[in-house]
Amino acid sequence: ARHQQAGVRVLLNSAIEHAEAGECLSLMLQNGETLLADVMVYGIGIVANDTLAREAGLETANGIIVDSACTTAAPDIFAAGDVAITRKPDGSLVRMESWENANFQAQIAAAAMLNLPLPEKTPDWFWTDQFNDNLQFVGEMQGESWFIRGNSDAHKAIWFNLQNGVIVGA
Repeated sequence: ARHQQAGVRVLLNSAIEHAEAGECLSLMLQNGETLLADVMVYGIGIVANDTLAREAGLETANGIIVDSACTTAAPDIFAAGDVAITRKPDGSLVRMESWENANFQAQIAAAAMLNLPLPEKTPDWFWTDQFNDNLQFVGEMQGESWFIRGNSDAHKAIWFNLQNGVIVGA
């Protein structure tokens, strides 16, 4: 809603059929709609460069699969940052693409390489500036039960993610 208030049109699940550059950028979408623009941002997702790891026989899945100690399928090889995807205890794979996570994973990998105690896991945290808003996130962002404190219309609010009555993110 904030982006739309600023005049941004957000198109999700829209594929570009054809693009032409001239005085402006002309995009024809697969649904037949034509867009004219001076600037375009096209989000396609991440494709992790895990080729070397895959060729070395490491387990990959659009990233190098690591455990909570950043250890790969080969016990003497570690991976950290956006190329690392962590296997959780339930078997699911999760990648956190943020500066804070890459920095923390580097500390984890270094401690694991040196056989030192791993640093204590802190809640996931990241931030972004969009327009005049500074958005900060901590903890679990996936949830269906949110409680708001403050005034979102005044851009001064905090949302709490509740799961079974416990705050797990904000």
